[in-house]
Amino acid sequence: MCVCAMTVYCSLIFGVPATMATTRIGAPWTKEEEDTILAHVASGLHIAEIAVVQKRTSGGIRSRLTRIACQLVEQKMSVFEAAGRTGIRAVRVQEALKRKTEQEAAKTECLKPKMEFKFQQTTSREELLGLPMKRKMACLQNIVDQPNSAIQGHATQGETSYLWEMDEPKLEQFLVRQSMGQNKLTLQEVMEALRARYPGCKIELVEEWVDQIGRGNFKGQPPTRVLKSGIKIDWS
Repeated sequence: MCVCAMTVYCSLIFGVPATMATTRIGAPWTKEEEDTILAHVASGLHIAEIAVVQKRTSGGIRSRLTRIACQLVEQKMSVFEAAGRTGIRAVRVQEALKRKTEQEAAKTECLKPKMEFKFQQTTSREELLGLPMKRKMACLQNIVDQPNSAIQGHATQGETSYLWEMDEPKLEQFLVRQSMGQNKLTLQEVMEALRARYPGCKIELVEEWVDQIGRGNFKGQPPTRVLKSGIKIDWS
């Protein structure tokens, strides 16, 4: 009986202590040792027997044989031939190859440079949600600025109020037009904007008779009284 077989036989029969049987746990593998375990497989030894001879664990021998099988497949050997050379089942070899491919792909993905976007100006979610209100405020500001020159003119002449003439139908059309098809502005919003534009002034929707002098009045005739409606700005 050869020395290796005798060692295995004695270890299995007489029970060699674990500290003596696995003294090479974690030791680096050499090419000569890999060739040796392949030779043991070819001679018909089981993994447990090879582990005793090589003084390693069965798991360590199986793991190394699986690795050798994967290397043989990568060197263009068929899975089944590699399985026969190493004593590892073909299914286990295929699983190991798949796992190795996935690990290499994950490593490659990690090594890819990541895109980093940096913008000098950013737009937050809150800002986007606030755009409709921002647009409405801009429309209201544009509306309340329209009568400003007329109000300034009346105040310069010593008058204390100004009627922004606009009857109900015209006012409705005006608000729709100013809204530009978006959320329609309301009269209440316009009134609040005017109060903010002219603080301290009385802002109200009125309907009143106004003496109108001009076209249609003959010389010497009294002025025509006309009922007008609109928003009155009073700073008296």
